[in-house]
Amino acid sequence: GGDFSDNVALQVLTSAVVGGTVSTLSGGKFGNGAGSAAFAASLRADWGGAFGRGDNGIQSLQKRADTVRDNLTNLAAAKEYVDQEYKNLLEGVEIKISILDDSAIGEACVIQDCIEINFKNIMSGKKFYSKSKLIDTLVHEGLHLKVNQELGTLNYLGSEVKAILGGSIRGSSHQWIYDQGNAAGRHSLAPESSQKPDISMRKFRQDLGIK
Repeated sequence: GGDFSDNVALQVLTSAVVGGTVSTLSGGKFGNGAGSAAFAASLRADWGGAFGRGDNGIQSLQKRADTVRDNLTNLAAAKEYVDQEYKNLLEGVEIKISILDDSAIGEACVIQDCIEINFKNIMSGKKFYSKSKLIDTLVHEGLHLKVNQELGTLNYLGSEVKAILGGSIRGSSHQWIYDQGNAAGRHSLAPESSQKPDISMRKFRQDLGIK
């Protein structure tokens, strides 16, 4: 029945979450709301479609569970890689699994110095995320936090508002962040043929012509 299906999904996912990957990412803190009723409800909603009658339902459940595990494994590997290759970028930054509304993989929480990874994408098992894509995401979101520190929140958020109204500095800073994330992802895949990006704030200022 439905209860059995829901319970299987919840057990698979809860074990994946508590299995250490998420607590490793969040520095041992399991304060990701993963135990909350909202999280459980979102799990059931996301996984409801995985259940059919007979073997197909089980296969589809298994396949999605495998994808979730691969996504979490790649996320942990991406975090480890970024910590080694881009030292200090994510130092003191908490990585949370959160329920985000949009289609983004991740989002920088500028005020709190954290990166939220979109639970719906990583944990629904509907889509596979490679290590290099997640490296791109972590570098991109980490740079949002660094640029915010560099420019000061009011300037940074002020320039975000200006960009919505047609301003240029945030447009160019966002493009710079986007390009560095992309380059970091490419470099992780082919270090011999693609250059490792210089993500220092000195280089940021130089590229954007900010004194």
